Amino acid sequence: MLNYLRKILNNQVGFTAVELLIGVALIGIIGGAIGVTVAQTYSGSSLSSKQMTAINNVKNAGDWLTRDAEQARPKESIPGSVELLSTAIPPNDKMTLIWYDYKNDNYSIKEWYRVIYTIPSGTTNLQRTFEIGTYSSGSFTPDPNQPSQSIIVARNITGVTRQFKDCVWSSDPNPICQQVINALTITITSTVGSVTERRTFEIEFRPTK
Repeated sequence: MLNYLRKILNNQVGFTAVELLIGVALIGIIGGAIGVTVAQTYSGSSLSSKQMTAINNVKNAGDWLTRDAEQARPKESIPGSVELLSTAIPPNDKMTLIWYDYKNDNYSIKEWYRVIYTIPSGTTNLQRTFEIGTYSSGSFTPDPNQPSQSIIVARNITGVTRQFKDCVWSSDPNPICQQVINALTITITSTVGSVTERRTFEIEFRPTK
């Protein structure tokens, strides 16, 4: 194509009307091809960017939830802790984890912690609220001298669901617990534009002392 244009320039002083139209047409074809390539590249880059954002959102949410759930003990050791967990779907539901650590070497003094995960109404932000307090008769009471701390751990979160597994049950008419698991399965969904990313995390609670 370029060679053809060079021949025209070398052999003639001017262009005929037909040659001029051919040249304009060729330039239009080249410009159109370049425009399509640029548009496709931009579209692919935009999709990739949204997908990476969604993946990072799910990973951040999963990392935080995993870390906190690994601290919690199963419901047998803390009545009410896992029962307080609920399916977290926007806008108002929440997930709560409660656990304790011992403050002294002889395991006689406990310090209790509570983490509440929420997706506030009108947002897709996964918010984590951390509290220190006391736990008695199935109820957690925050320490008024230690204010709660709230942060946003992930954005564009459109779904968080959970399922607690305490046993591997037999398939008999009267099922029995064949193996104690005490695990929490959490599925997190992030939507960025038209891209949706979903990942499931399986978390085992730490043993009781």
